[in-house]
Amino acid sequence: MPSSRESNPRITHSNNYPNCSGLHWATRRNEIQGGVVCLAKLRIDGFVSVDTGCRGTLTTKPMVMSGDRLVVNADAHFGMFRVELLDVDGDPIPGYTSDDAVAIRGDNVRQTVSWKAGNDVGSLQGKPISVRFHLDRCRIYSMQFLADD
Repeated sequence: MPSSRESNPRITHSNNYPNCSGLHWATRRNEIQGGVVCLAKLRIDGFVSVDTGCRGTLTTKPMVMSGDRLVVNADAHFGMFRVELLDVDGDPIPGYTSDDAVAIRGDNVRQTVSWKAGNDVGSLQGKPISVRFHLDRCRIYSMQFLADD
C-alpha cells in the first residue's frame, strides 16, 4: 500500500500568516496601518537534514524493511551521493554495494535509488538491513521504502 505522501503529489506544506506594517501600539492611537495575509510554503520533510560540506557517510540502525524501492528526499545540487544496503552484520549486500549504486545528483523530494541491476529491493523485505549513504556535498532529508503500485 503506498504511503499517503506517495499517493498525494503535494510536496509542500502551506501556512497562512498575517503581517502588519506600523507599530504595535498604533491601533490604540487611531493611526492607520496596513496589513496583508501572507502564504509560507515549506518543503515536506525539509526541516532537518544531514549535511556534508565535503565527503562523509551516514549509516542507519538496522531495520526490517517493507517495500519494493527506496525513495530519498535529498539536495545534491552541488554534489552527489550513492546508497548501499548492508546485512545484519554490517556487510554490503551483493548487488546493493556502493560500487553497484548509481550516483544521484540534483535536488529532488522523491528520488528513487538505483543500482546497476535496477531499483527493486523487494527481495529484501522482512530482512533486517541498514542503509549507508556515501555523501559528497549534499543534504539528506528523509528516506522511505515504498511499495510499487
